Amino acid sequence: MAANNKKKPQLDLIELDGELLNFVSYATYFNRIPLFTTLRVYNNGEEDIENVTIALSADCPLVMPANISLPLIPAQSSTEVKSPSIFNPKFLADLKETQACKMFV
Repeated sequence: MAANNKKKPQLDLIELDGELLNFVSYATYFNRIPLFTTLRVYNNGEEDIENVTIALSADCPLVMPANISLPLIPAQSSTEVKSPSIFNPKFLADLKETQACKMFV
C-alpha cells in the first residue's frame, strides 16, 4: 500500500480573519478611516506561501475594487494586512439615505 503523500492545496491552508465598519459616511472617507478595522491572513501550512492576492469588491459602488498583493506569508504564521483606501468618495458624497452593501473578499 502506497503512502499518501498528497499535499493540501495552498488555498486550503490560508485563513482570513477580519472586521470592518458597520456604517460609513463621507466623514469616514474624509478622515481616512479604513473600512477594515482588522484584516489578517493566516498560513496554517508547513511551508511558506508566495504571491497571494486578496481581491476586495462589493455589490454596490460604495467600494472600488482593489487587489492586495502579499509577496510572502511565512509558514505557521499570520500577517496583518493594511487595507488600501477603497471608498468611492463620489458615491458617499451623493448618498442621501442608508444603503446596505455586501463586501466580497
